[in-house]
Amino acid sequence: MTTALVIAVVAGLVAISLRWLPLPYVWILAIAAAVSLARFARSRTIRAKAIWWNLGVVLLIFAATESFLAVREYRRRDVEASRIHSYQVYDPLEDPDLGYVLRPASTRTARKLFDDEVIYEVVYTVDPQGLRVSPPPSEQGRASILFFGGSYSYGEGVNDHETMPYQVGLKARGRYDVYNFGVHGYGPQHMLALIEFGKVAATVDPAPAWAIYQAMVPEHVYRVAGLRPWVRMGPRYVLTPDGDVVRSGAFSDQDCNHAICTFALAQLRKSAAGRLVLDYTRHVGEPDEDLFVAVVAKASRLLKQTYPGLRFHVLLWRGHPGVVMKLEHAGVSVHRVDGIFESAGLERGAPRLHRRDRHPAPEAHALIADYVVDEILGPQR
Repeated sequence: MTTALVIAVVAGLVAISLRWLPLPYVWILAIAAAVSLARFARSRTIRAKAIWWNLGVVLLIFAATESFLAVREYRRRDVEASRIHSYQVYDPLEDPDLGYVLRPASTRTARKLFDDEVIYEVVYTVDPQGLRVSPPPSEQGRASILFFGGSYSYGEGVNDHETMPYQVGLKARGRYDVYNFGVHGYGPQHMLALIEFGKVAATVDPAPAWAIYQAMVPEHVYRVAGLRPWVRMGPRYVLTPDGDVVRSGAFSDQDCNHAICTFALAQLRKSAAGRLVLDYTRHVGEPDEDLFVAVVAKASRLLKQTYPGLRFHVLLWRGHPGVVMKLEHAGVSVHRVDGIFESAGLERGAPRLHRRDRHPAPEAHALIADYVVDEILGPQR
């Protein structure tokens, strides 16, 4: 068999493996190893035999490694997660500034199951402005309260009236209009973009007296650093030498969107080793924390400039002491959410929706709302 014919046969087998066979790289490496060992058997010089033998052994080791990683990936895959089923959870729209937003004037029933056990079955209602609904405005409302954050502020897994922002509106007895800008998956960069692009100013009336951002650390640090896949299309901010932050397009602008890159990445993801490399997420460090603090501080500063007298507070889940210190040094008022539950005698922390869903349960939303009304809004009610 000529060399050209061997190359053509191997190329065809590679193409077939990538297109149709499970664990294609195991097959590809095994085929390559077989060819190398066949060449070893036919070689006549010691040098050639050594080259083909070593190459064949290396390829077999790679094939075994790929097999091992594939088996480990299968075993490590959360079996229980495969038993969780969600229906109609979100209905987002693409947005050039934020990556995605909630669909305005929409209502959907969200259902999540663990096997046959219902984790939650709730209604999500989004108002015409694209925000999770809040209590109807009251005639006695003299100002408004803005809420920012991700799924904890949005209220994933709880009904409209059970979200923390909605509860604050009720417990404040209609004295403030409530605007819930929280959206599942959002980070502090989304809050800043909402402010900078005028979406807050175009939505809020009357002028806000309070703004409350509910953050999870380090999760929101990962998001502001672009280390979560769902934020890639959203706003990217970078630190300047003077400690300010500026918008620098979207995280996806740094991705290779060429057809060749797209094809190559798609083929690489068919490999267990390739997925291990592509899905690797580095740990956040101090520069990422500094970016997080700077983004939050700028959001606070811009809101206060736009609405003189506004008070900006952060409700911090699992906050690292260093982050708390940096936020307070930047003039941001910080409240530890864990302390709210400790004061309520809940030594295990926040009540959760389910052992397989760590989002706050309605009782947790109610306790945080009590704290906001009593400890944050209290002196001004």
